[in-house]
Amino acid sequence: MTLNMICDFTYIQNIINDKEYAKSKNLIVKNINYNNNQFYLIKYNKAKLLPSNYNSIGLFRSIITDGNKIISFSPQKSIDYSTFITDQNNIVDCQLEYYEEGTMINLFVNPYNNEWEISTRSLIGAKGKFFKEANFTFRYMFLETLNELGIEFDIFDKTKSYSFVLQHKENKIVIPHSKNTVFLTNVYSYDKFKVYENDAKLEAQQLGIPYPKEYIIQTELTDWETLENEITNRANQNDYKFVGVMIKNNGIRTKFRNNAYEYVKKLKGNNPKMQFQYYSLRQHSAVSECLKFYPEYKELFSEFRKNLHSWTRLLHQHYFDCFINKKAPIKSFPHQFKLHMWNLHQNYINDLKDQGKHVSLQEVIKYVNQIHPAKLMYAVNYIYRKANKDEKNMEITENLNKETMTSD
Repeated sequence: MTLNMICDFTYIQNIINDKEYAKSKNLIVKNINYNNNQFYLIKYNKAKLLPSNYNSIGLFRSIITDGNKIISFSPQKSIDYSTFITDQNNIVDCQLEYYEEGTMINLFVNPYNNEWEISTRSLIGAKGKFFKEANFTFRYMFLETLNELGIEFDIFDKTKSYSFVLQHKENKIVIPHSKNTVFLTNVYSYDKFKVYENDAKLEAQQLGIPYPKEYIIQTELTDWETLENEITNRANQNDYKFVGVMIKNNGIRTKFRNNAYEYVKKLKGNNPKMQFQYYSLRQHSAVSECLKFYPEYKELFSEFRKNLHSWTRLLHQHYFDCFINKKAPIKSFPHQFKLHMWNLHQNYINDLKDQGKHVSLQEVIKYVNQIHPAKLMYAVNYIYRKANKDEKNMEITENLNKETMTSD
């Protein structure tokens, strides 16, 4: 089997040993001690990633090395669709596959103990969650899925690493899944710092592991416009469960996304804090629209709504106690309210007063709905952070008292 060499990364040793050199290459290096083993995880600086450098720093989507060789390579950044189709890529030479939604999981051999290990693009061990409300870690879901599919680690070649897309019932991104599965998408071989790509489709067939299905259209596929028209038609039918098409040619890939899918995905957002997304949705009057596609968030959103309404009423009460009833100066009120009380009063002086209006509850609600979600989260959650801090301080005091009593 002929292997396609992706790149010779011999210069990686300079990257992990010289922070300034890594920075000049727009790369971020994490020095990771995992189970008392030393690893380096290298990723591109997303802020510096441009279509013009996808073929250089775009290769560093996630590379793991022990310093002596590369042990895990994540599929490089896909290039922009418009660049791909104008870069002498003839559609008849390309492979079209269904774009499978999911979380990338990499499987590789730990060189310190010769045992299999897994990672996400950012976390060796994959013991994290995207949303803190999630029930399971990526590691748990991946291992559970392999077990359900009857996939044993001993079927894999320890000279290679494998990249999967994980779909799990408890890891809904946009599309709800009724069963757990994985798709093998990429297989890599290594010679020290040289990375080679294997035929993942053939490997999947030989191992008996799911691989993304070929995308076939009914009409003759002779140009890019034919493909674009078909996907646009599916978007017009609001077929949001169709993600799009993955297009590959000579180791380079691009994606043509379904706009209907992208619309539903945007409703959920990409912030791991759902409270932030809830506040963003409120500002765009899109909470109900979001719940049409993500009904599982109804209870959580209801809790966010209740807490926000309580905070808003309290802000209104504090404003009246300070500026109307003159019970106390503004400096004596809780920290999380003072700035907003002051802003409300400035709004009264500069705008409402001339209109013969006062700071009613409706005016406070209007003001709160315009606060940036991050600032609103800070204010609403302040009391909980303070309570946690006080609780920790109390625990420390109790422990010190116990130590003192023991010493006596």
